[in-house]
Amino acid sequence: MTYISLSYVLGSGISSALISYRGGQFSHVDSIMPSGLLLGARSDAIGGAPPGVQQRPDNYEKWAARAIVNIPCSSAQSDAYYEFVLSQCGKPYDKIAILDFALGRHDSRDWRNPSAWFCDELVVAAFEVCALLQRLFVIPANRIDPGGSFLIASALDGEVVSSYGL
Repeated sequence: MTYISLSYVLGSGISSALISYRGGQFSHVDSIMPSGLLLGARSDAIGGAPPGVQQRPDNYEKWAARAIVNIPCSSAQSDAYYEFVLSQCGKPYDKIAILDFALGRHDSRDWRNPSAWFCDELVVAAFEVCALLQRLFVIPANRIDPGGSFLIASALDGEVVSSYGL
């Protein structure tokens, strides 16, 4: 069986607390690449990598809580998912959409414009690209928080294979 693996986490800082307040028990999601590196969109520079979409080592931060989710899929879907997220490396962090998220707005940016991403936008866009999820029309992805994308992963038969701090 082939899987897409995601790392849902809760950081220990104030920004993580604010995101998890609006978005459930998690504050961030990374794609776990086949190499073991984590790929995601972050607003901060970590380990010499600038803000935005980057690959980072698995231990780039100490998490207060973490859940690893495996989503079953075909090898073609897995390939399409990972090819898409990898192609987004170097894109900036989506400051406009995350500000909209924080303010409860969702009308200032088309989240499918791939010029910038925040973590959940990137994951949900990749779900659509690899045909695991039909195109979302009702809820713009800049309204999807880590708890929402975790719910989507669960609906895609995702299985929590490892967790702590929850």
